[in-house]
Amino acid sequence: MIITNQIIQIEHKTGEDKYGEPLYMLPVQYEARVTDKIEEVKNQLGKEVISNMHFLLKGLVKVGYDDKVTYINENGDVFVRKPLSYEPKRGLGGQTVYTKVYC
Repeated sequence: MIITNQIIQIEHKTGEDKYGEPLYMLPVQYEARVTDKIEEVKNQLGKEVISNMHFLLKGLVKVGYDDKVTYINENGDVFVRKPLSYEPKRGLGGQTVYTKVYC
């Protein structure tokens, strides 16, 4: 069982405007378990990168590398990140129990 007592927002990238700036959908809120931890992970290109925060989200959550993830901690500090890597974590029956997102 995962205790998800924090809230994050994910904004999915929908494209770019005529100036090349990213366009995003409205933010969607998720309950999450946020962990501040420095870890070495592989990004979508297989390159090793450093993540300093990861999120555990209940179930299978669609996340893209161009999406924007926002988290506000207990001190009111705002963290806006792009996912470096993500992976579904499966239970014994093969279903996705939670999604882990590294930022």
